[in-house]
Amino acid sequence: TELHQSHSLDEAYLDLTENVTQRISKKKGKCIENVPQNGMDSVELFEEASLAVEEMRNEIFTATGLTASAGIAPNFRLAKVCADINKPNGQFVLKPLANEITTFVDALPIRKIGGIGKVTEKMLNCIGVANCRDLMDKMPEIWHVFSAKTSEWLLRVALGVSDDGAGDPSVGNDSSVGRKGEDLRERAEFGGIRGRFDGALQKAFQRHGKGEFGGQKCDFEGQDE
Repeated sequence: TELHQSHSLDEAYLDLTENVTQRISKKKGKCIENVPQNGMDSVELFEEASLAVEEMRNEIFTATGLTASAGIAPNFRLAKVCADINKPNGQFVLKPLANEITTFVDALPIRKIGGIGKVTEKMLNCIGVANCRDLMDKMPEIWHVFSAKTSEWLLRVALGVSDDGAGDPSVGNDSSVGRKGEDLRERAEFGGIRGRFDGALQKAFQRHGKGEFGGQKCDFEGQDE
């Protein structure tokens, strides 16, 4: 796929939408023009993406002798987290189902989120934030402690939303292959904003479930044997 981003020597993000759609169309013996993406089930797209990613991991090992872990999810941020689950030589799929994504994100320790380092973690811990569910519950306090830009970013993290255009009609893949190593002042006011965010997110998930858009991101991470 030409839709990819390289973030380091051992990490890249891939958009697999077109590739996966074509694979499914070929298996069904139909031309791509006759099988629009919104006619495919989201889960079907993710299942096919999982097969494609497994093939890539095998090719990586054959060519380099390096194992690779992978994460497949509706956006790059979640895919990167998923890639850490079955290291050093496995993959994890987070399906585009609202309840599964919410449960997964709520339980994530904040340090698992790229962009939250030791200093930010300590500041969040001081106001009672240990996981992403706490980010949502403590958002009024967060807006008092952090800048508006950082607070907005943390809200997106709590909602499981990325900044990579995952709501667009695309299937994404965040992959990395590597060597061993390594001011809201009132809670009521925030409640209204959270309600609007939740409503918009739920509508997005509903559209996704109906196949109106599909987002799959995957993260690979590898080690020497």
